[in-house]
Amino acid sequence: MEEHSKSPLPEAFLGFLEEYGIYPSIYTASGPTPPYLRLKPGSEGELEEIEAEINCKLEKVNWLPGFYSLPPDVLIANSKSYLDGKIYGIDAASGAAVSVLKISSGDHILDLCAAPECTHDGSVKHIQKFEHWGWRTLQRRVLDAERTDSLTVLQLKLLRNGFRLLKVGGLLVYSTCSLTVAPNDEDIVEQLLKENASAELQEIHEAKEWPCKSGRIPKTLRFDPLTSQTSGLFVSKFSKLAT
Repeated sequence: MEEHSKSPLPEAFLGFLEEYGIYPSIYTASGPTPPYLRLKPGSEGELEEIEAEINCKLEKVNWLPGFYSLPPDVLIANSKSYLDGKIYGIDAASGAAVSVLKISSGDHILDLCAAPECTHDGSVKHIQKFEHWGWRTLQRRVLDAERTDSLTVLQLKLLRNGFRLLKVGGLLVYSTCSLTVAPNDEDIVEQLLKENASAELQEIHEAKEWPCKSGRIPKTLRFDPLTSQTSGLFVSKFSKLAT
């Protein structure tokens, strides 16, 4: 691990990172990650018009179709393109997780709890906000042991229920903006596999072209700012076998 004295992060958070084997350099040495947006399919011909409206050049993300990075000082929320639904902000790693499902017209999709049921420790931009919000707030909103334990239980219940509802041959993507092995991610994946003989982890073949690392369980993935210039994300893909 790196020397604590060299990091601006508070001791409580450094202890959290050390407990879960996460290097502080992910949060302190990576520099700012660029904001990303996705271009609505069919709007490719309007790219120059969109660039003119938001007054910046969009940089294509070569490894993820439809995604672009933009300068951190450019705001898109009040632009006409955003209000018309032609562009919307989403981290590239999150876009990669969605693409793993290979969604096509006519598919039935169930989105289970995409929002605040996560430790957020992997969302580097989120953690960096506490420099302005105050590090004391971090203790309550991220590091509180009771909250973390309750999230573990909640995430496992969500995954169990999602897999129960999955049809035979269907795909389930379990992804969190966390870098910890426990109480999130790998431990929960292992628990689902242990409980369900019909659960099988699938290889994510697209990852061969992605700037990510393998998780601690084969076939799982991890994005982090140092590797991909994205916020931290864990991604796994399951299929349900006939029993």
